[in-house]
Amino acid sequence: MKILFVSHDASRTGAPILLLNLVRWLTANKKAQALVLAVDGGELLETFRETGECLLWNVPLERSGVADRIYHKIWGTNNRIRHRQKVLERILRFNPDLIYYSSVGTCRMVPIFAEKIPGAGTVLHVHELETIIRQYNDEECIENAKTWIDHYIAASELVKTNLVNTHRIAPDLIDRIYEYIDTVQWDLKQVNDTKRSGKFIIGSAGNVHWRKGFEFFILLAAELQRRGIQDYECRWSGRVDEEHRAIVEEDLRKLDLGEHVKFPGPSAEMHRFYRQLDVFVITSREDPYPVVALEAALFRLPILCWNRGTGTLEFVERGGGVPVDYLDVRAMADAVLDLKENPEKRDRIGERAYQLALEHDINKAGEKIYEILENITGSGLEANIT
Repeated sequence: MKILFVSHDASRTGAPILLLNLVRWLTANKKAQALVLAVDGGELLETFRETGECLLWNVPLERSGVADRIYHKIWGTNNRIRHRQKVLERILRFNPDLIYYSSVGTCRMVPIFAEKIPGAGTVLHVHELETIIRQYNDEECIENAKTWIDHYIAASELVKTNLVNTHRIAPDLIDRIYEYIDTVQWDLKQVNDTKRSGKFIIGSAGNVHWRKGFEFFILLAAELQRRGIQDYECRWSGRVDEEHRAIVEEDLRKLDLGEHVKFPGPSAEMHRFYRQLDVFVITSREDPYPVVALEAALFRLPILCWNRGTGTLEFVERGGGVPVDYLDVRAMADAVLDLKENPEKRDRIGERAYQLALEHDINKAGEKIYEILENITGSGLEANIT
């Protein structure tokens, strides 16, 4: 089977990371010939190219002075048109059996390939919930793409419900497959050997963004401080842009939380980060099924999340953590302190989280996704790859 994978970009974020793991699994298991198209670039672009051929749709345009901007607008536009034509020619030579759109952000590409490659099967993998879809005006793109999409994969039941209720997509066209992780890549051997700082460490992760609810993470720390708790620290691993860095630093200064809250930025060694934690919290206003929760669960960390707005609730309700009322910081603090004061309960929930995380391995998810792709294209199309 020849598959064109379309990613909205190659950033080190949820959907591109998931796509990278899927492409690796499919090619390593000789399930498919893969060609990846990233609409925009990102730090994972070269990593994608390690798995096989990866094309870039939007070449960057240079801008400096006014005259240069005018020149580059004219030259750059023409150059981008020529570049895209070459990319299309390469894709047409590849002649995919199926086009795999890896996020709602790729829906803009659907009409283009529907015209150029009308015989290819199509699947759209949806990781987004409605706020993000609306914020980026992707609801119109979904509506336009529906004509040509054969099947959908939803990252959680919450995502599937939104597709059915809001976008009027037939339930029998949607398969729910939870987000997945490559469990073997994680060094779990030293989980119980980590040296503790003597503090109770509360962790979270993700790019600092309004959707992730980073301010509730700070307010959680403030609530613990208000209650007189001193032996704790809140650590958030993830990219912080300059705008949000200024907001975070000012909040921490005004709340006198510098000693208790750390935003160290992204880590290349997340296994070390997870080992340092006692619990993991998801403070997102909206999160389909965050992969970081699965990663944290591998390290036997109980997961705390709101009871609305996140697909993680589907994980937590199976015993892998504790749900609390939506945006109720006091309730989150209660849950954190309960686990702090009851280590046996914390260990029991953490062990359950670990067992659930193992169910989300790429090998299991990959087989399910491949079966869906086979059904779309019809049997007998698997490539004889050597």
